[in-house]
Amino acid sequence: MLIVISQESRTIYLVYPDGSFKPNASVTRARLATMLARFLTNGDIPTKDAIEVVQQAG
Repeated sequence: MLIVISQESRTIYLVYPDGSFKPNASVTRARLATMLARFLTNGDIPTKDAIEVVQQAG
């Protein structure tokens, strides 16, 4: 899953590997934290560390 953040509209878009966009799909807090942590660090962060990274980022 790819996370796309629009700073202009302050919106987060989730795009799936096949290019589809599923606005009604559910995402767990852990999954969202992992995607944000990977975005913030440009790296592969394990899920167990992602929440700490996101908390530190504010």
